[in-house]
Order: sequence, then structure tokens, then C-alpha cells
Amino acid sequence: MYLVSLPAIDLRVYSVCHGAVPDSALTLVMATLTLIGSGWTMLLLVPLTAFEATRAVALSMAKAGLLAAALVFVLKIIVRRPRPCAVFGTPALWGGTPLDYSFPSGHSTGAFLFAAYVTVLCLRDPAKRRESWRWAFAAGAFALAGAIAFSRVYLGVHFPTDVLAGAVLGTTMGAAFAVRLARRRERY
Repeated sequence: MYLVSLPAIDLRVYSVCHGAVPDSALTLVMATLTLIGSGWTMLLLVPLTAFEATRAVALSMAKAGLLAAALVFVLKIIVRRPRPCAVFGTPALWGGTPLDYSFPSGHSTGAFLFAAYVTVLCLRDPAKRRESWRWAFAAGAFALAGAIAFSRVYLGVHFPTDVLAGAVLGTTMGAAFAVRLARRRERY
């Protein structure tokens, strides 16, 4: 029943990821990436609110993250797409089978939100844009976000289009909130 509504690319990529016997070391790496990309990492923003220099950034990013989480929640209810482990009757490779719906991926949304947010802030200042560490940091943030997104497919809890939708949503929201903060700072 579910297979008819899945895009062919979802089935193809998912079967490549799950066609072989899972490697325990790679599964551990993917589980670690998933843990890094969980919503709990937003708690790392709390200490940043204690300092005047980082308070506005931390609060803006927290607002963006909370709004993104609410949108993901609503979209999951609207779309009601089952998880791959439910479609194929296979267990997730780590952490058990999530009980909510699959589309879009909250982990991907949050990871790409963070990557876009810090990228905009890093590259916003035209005088310092040429500093190579800024570009390296931005590339690293997006590489980490991509790895977190892939981990969700590898672990069997999302289809590729779930993480792609999360990446688009997160990137859009992260960039929008960072640009808004930067413009507000430029005015004052």
C-alpha cells in the first residue's frame, strides 16, 4: 500500500543503504551523528544567553529552532507518511522505531537550520568575508548537517526525500532568521 506512493528515488537509495549487512562501526558513527542532530543539542544555547555578546544570537537561533520544530510537527501530521521501518517491517538500526511520522525529518531540519544560520552570520560581514576560516567553518557546518541527514536514512528511520525536505526547510529558516538578526544589528 505505501510503496505505490513512494518516489522511486526513495526506494532506490533506501535499498542501497539497507541492501548489505549493516556494519557495526558505521552504525555507531551514524548513531552518534543522529545524537548530535537531536533537538536536545539546542540546550547548548542556554549558556550563551548568559553573555551579552552572544545573547541575541542564542535567542534568535532558539526561536528559529522552536518554530522549525513546530512546523515539522504540523507537517508530519498533515502528510502522515510512515517511516521506512514501518513500510518494510524492519527494525531501525539504532534507538528503536520512532512512533511519529517520517516527513519531514526533524533532525535534518535542525541540522541545516544551524548550518545556514552560522553560515549567514560568518559570511555576512563583507570586510571579513575573505577570511578562509569563515568559509571552512561554513563548509564544515553543512558537511555535518549532510552527515546527520544521511544518518537518518542509514539507520532506517527516514526516506531520502524526508531528509531533503528537512534540509530545505532548515536552510530556509536558518538563513531567514540569521539575516533578520544581522539586519537588526546593522540598524543599531
